Amino acid sequence: VRYLHNLLLAMFAQAVRWDILQRNPAELADPPQIVQAEKSVWTEEQAARFIAAIQGHRLAAFWAVALVTGLRQGELLALRWRDVDLRRGTLTVAQARKRGEGARFGPPKSRRSRRVLSLDEQAVAVLRQHHALQMRERLREGPAWVDTGLVFTTREGRPLLDSNMRRLHNQFCAQAGVPRIPPHDMRHTNAALLFQ
Repeated sequence: VRYLHNLLLAMFAQAVRWDILQRNPAELADPPQIVQAEKSVWTEEQAARFIAAIQGHRLAAFWAVALVTGLRQGELLALRWRDVDLRRGTLTVAQARKRGEGARFGPPKSRRSRRVLSLDEQAVAVLRQHHALQMRERLREGPAWVDTGLVFTTREGRPLLDSNMRRLHNQFCAQAGVPRIPPHDMRHTNAALLFQ
């Protein structure tokens, strides 16, 4: 309703400028106030239960890195090994997965989204284990492996789909017995845990 009100405001304002209307009737309407929903976050105990539930899954590092870094899902899906320096313990956000069909990548959401993050020892260890797993998958697939350079891929090296990650995320939430929050909102849990 708010969007339509703004659209009508703009349309009628143009009609006033063209002398088609004397006054903008949309200015007389009182649009509804936008109420921002509170972001759902996990407690430290819930986050620990979620981490326990993902242990042993080939993409456990995806969620572990999400909780530790607060990266957006699109940033994680677009993360490349060349943007990760395990020796220095840093991760550079250089691109993001774009919504829509296929695997499209582009610049992050904003200029401030381009950033270098420090990784703690645990995050570095998780990424090292994930890299070793990916190398084993690459050897197993042989010439069928698709070399995208991405950190988080399918077993064949292809980019992961948002929908598959959401489905897995929801399964792990149920398994861990934690509230189901969108994968993208895990970054708010990261912020809340850092604040604590």
